[in-house]
Amino acid sequence: MSKHGLFGMMLAATIALGGCAMNHKHDHDDGDPEETPVTMDQLPAAVKATLAKEVGSGKVEEIDKDTENGRTIYEADVMLDGKKWEIKIGEDGQLIKKALDEEKDGEDEHNEKK
Repeated sequence: MSKHGLFGMMLAATIALGGCAMNHKHDHDDGDPEETPVTMDQLPAAVKATLAKEVGSGKVEEIDKDTENGRTIYEADVMLDGKKWEIKIGEDGQLIKKALDEEKDGEDEHNEKK
């Protein structure tokens, strides 16, 4: 095989593998580059207090730090009484939203009809 043929095959393989790597999507990535997973220990005290009050006997499944309209917010997915809730809290501890999360497993906001 000539040097040019070998180089061409290596170049094609590199491009193909690079495309696969670029197409790979992490499970926690929903396309929002501003969203960052956080733990309870990383929450500001005011946010932690509001979340504890709203969750009660429920279970926090996931917490993300996000930015909406230039404002830092914390979004928590919570299981309470067998239902999944989405709770949004401002960094000052103010409750922004508490609503049933009606997304089905495997769907995300981008797949919902508006």
